[in-house]
Amino acid sequence: MKNVYLISDFASSWKQEMFSKLRHLVMAETSFVDKNVLMLGHYLLAPYDYDAIIVVENQLFIVEFKKDACKSIHVSDAFAPWYSEQNEPLWAGKKHTSSYKQSLDKRNHLHHALHKRLGHKLFIKSFVLYQHDVEVICHSDFDIHNHKWFFVESYNTIIPKIEEHSSPINFSDFCTAFDKVINRCKSMKEQYGLTRYLKTFEIWLEKACL
Repeated sequence: MKNVYLISDFASSWKQEMFSKLRHLVMAETSFVDKNVLMLGHYLLAPYDYDAIIVVENQLFIVEFKKDACKSIHVSDAFAPWYSEQNEPLWAGKKHTSSYKQSLDKRNHLHHALHKRLGHKLFIKSFVLYQHDVEVICHSDFDIHNHKWFFVESYNTIIPKIEEHSSPINFSDFCTAFDKVINRCKSMKEQYGLTRYLKTFEIWLEKACL
């Protein structure tokens, strides 16, 4: 069973395109044929929005889309800005200095909300997704490759990486956490392509304590 819901429109057309391509990869992946898969696009959980959340059986992943055209990413320390091989700063959103810090904050925020809702501690993995393969080079003792929850991936590598990881929480537990938005999507008889209907999503989140 594969279900994909686009919760609200992306403000950027390039993010919409990345979501569509990622959705295609997930839906076409043959190794997921006998697995339960849930994918939420542009999930809003104040004060953050999540480009994509993917649940595959007992695995939960946050995906952040990036469009920087670079061959390598240079990292100096945990919260310092990232730079390309041409020494150009890489976009990390309006509120964050780096994609690592952005992913850490969003991961912690979602973990807190889900823990409140489910009563379980979770091991959530985060992907920074580029359209092409990139190399991450660390220039200090801080090495993002040593963090088992954080990954920089491309369309070529994200599905194999998903298959490598697991969590103690099962799929039905995750569906319980997201049940109201899923049920609302189903009641509208729309899945992928759902837009504009859930602009009051944050109101629902407050009522659901999520």
